[in-house]
Formats: sequence, C-alpha cells, structure tokens
Amino acid sequence: PPAMATATAVALVLLLSSVAVVTVVAKECTNVPTQLSSHTVRARLQSTPGAEEWRWRELFHDHLNPTDESAWMDLLPLAGSTTAAAAAEEFDWAMLYRTLKGGVGSSAAQAGATPSSSSFLVEASLHDVRLDPGDEVYGRAQQTNLEYLLLLDVDRLVWSFRRQAGLPAPGAPYGGWEGAVVELRGHFVGT
Repeated sequence: PPAMATATAVALVLLLSSVAVVTVVAKECTNVPTQLSSHTVRARLQSTPGAEEWRWRELFHDHLNPTDESAWMDLLPLAGSTTAAAAAEEFDWAMLYRTLKGGVGSSAAQAGATPSSSSFLVEASLHDVRLDPGDEVYGRAQQTNLEYLLLLDVDRLVWSFRRQAGLPAPGAPYGGWEGAVVELRGHFVGT
C-alpha cells in the first residue's frame, strides 16, 4: 500500500505535468497581425494579375458588415407589449440602420439611385469646414497643426507612398512613424 500510494502520486504528477505541457504548447498568440493587415503586402497583392478578383471579394465582404448591424440591433429599445408590434419595431430599427448606412432598404437605393445620393450622410469637402470662431482651443490646435505641417518637407513625408507606388522617391524618408520600415504610415499621412 505505501508503494501503491507513491506510484499513484507519481502517476498523478506525471499526468498533470503532461496536461500542463500540452496546454502551454497549444496556446496560440492572437495578437500577431496577419499579412493582409500590412499596407505593403496588400499593395503588392493588388498589383498582381488576380487583383481584380481579390478587389471584388473585398468589396463584397465590406458591403454590409453583419457585426455592425448586430451591434446596432443590440441598441434596439425594449420591445412593446405585443409580438406583432415588437417585430414591426425591430424591422423599422433595422431599416433605419440600413438607410443610415446607405445600403439595402433605403428608398433611394431601391429606386436605382447612385450610392452617393442614396446615403443619409453626404461627403463634404474639408475646405467647407469651419471652426466656430468663439472656440479658441480647437482653432489654436488647428493652426498649430497647420504651421507644423508647413514646416515639413513634402518629399520626405510622402517618400514611402511614392516608393510603394513605384514612383521616384527623392531624398530620404523621415524616421519614426513616417519611417520606411513602419507599416503605420504616420500620424498625419496615414492610409
């Protein structure tokens, strides 16, 4: 019996240690970005012969993101008392989201209008945007950014973009966020 207890304890320790080893080996890090998160890899992929098909797949994938829609549906106010009224309210809520998104369900999209005219929100040129003169903090911040950007050398700032596009890239790139080996293309010229 003492030998049996020792053997059982040893077997139990071996079993637990093997389970721990398998668990540690099986752990996979999910913080590593995929290759498609790289702007450079995506640009190379788009310049390959099969790029047209790849672009169509990406456009189809981005048509209506179900995650966005499900998040919107989670914001649905609490349902009313009757089942039919609750179903109608849920449908109206989904149609409101799709109309705001400019996708399926909007009356303009059903009438065959162009995507820009069917959207609830429309693009506006930044030249038309003005800050309220009474709001000194944002106006001062905008002026500071403008003065800083005007001090920078354009050739150095867009060096990586030109290189990636196959254009002549005179000079040397800035370091840091605008560095040639950095995928994040900078705090001012991000892609």
